[in-house]
Amino acid sequence: MTTDAAETRLPKWSLADRLRKVRRDEAQLGQTEFAAALGVGRQAYSSWEAGTAKPRDLITVAEKVSEVTGVPAWWILGLNTAPPAPEGTPAAGGADELATRRAATADKSS
Repeated sequence: MTTDAAETRLPKWSLADRLRKVRRDEAQLGQTEFAAALGVGRQAYSSWEAGTAKPRDLITVAEKVSEVTGVPAWWILGLNTAPPAPEGTPAAGGADELATRRAATADKSS
C-alpha cells in the first residue's frame, strides 16, 4: 500500500504530550525530578504536562528541556510536524522556524 503526501495522516501531539514523552522516554525521570532539572516547581510542571497551563516563556523552557534530554527544542515546540518535503526542497519547520520565533520573541521584549 502506498500513500502520497496528501494522504499522510500524522497524529497531533500537544505540548503536554511532548513534555510527557521526553520526560518518560528520554530523561526517564519522575515529574518532581524533571521539574527540578528544569528549574521549575513540581506543580507548575505538572500543570504543563496535564495540559492545564503553559509556561510563560515557552521557548526558554523548550530549550532547557532540550539541554536536559537532548531532544531538539523545535520538536518540543511542535515546529516540525509537516510531512517530509520532496527531495531537493527545504523542509518546513525545525531549527529555522525556532530561530525565527526566538527572534520575534526577542523583538517583542525589546
